[in-house]
Amino acid sequence: MLIGSGYTVALMVEGLAVIAVMLPVIIVVILGTYLFFTQLSVYVIRKIKKNKNLFWHKTNMILFSDLSFHMKANARTLFMVAIVSTVAFSAIGTLFSFQTFLTAETKNNNPEEVIYSKVLPAYDSYYVVSDQGF
Repeated sequence: MLIGSGYTVALMVEGLAVIAVMLPVIIVVILGTYLFFTQLSVYVIRKIKKNKNLFWHKTNMILFSDLSFHMKANARTLFMVAIVSTVAFSAIGTLFSFQTFLTAETKNNNPEEVIYSKVLPAYDSYYVVSDQGF
């Protein structure tokens, strides 16, 4: 639930609010991922073990016992891989958002590709003349 809510908030936020929400979203997703790998996966395997028909069917007893042992042993490794991926994707998304925002602001502030400027000495002010005027 923490993972889903973190990613939902990340998708719903727009504009500069992304900066304010980025760190809490990453913390919530990290916490949810840790709980998923360390608690939920082991809980599901225990529930499957309690189902006698499934657990005693063919070689499932060996499979689930071995899976339970390996999930406990590999939970930290899986968690670290997931966290590195989360941080990398968050950084990529943040950098892309900044680049899009800065490009839009640059185009908004400078609508022309070439701008000729001239300071008129008589008026002591700054005038901008576009290349389309010539």
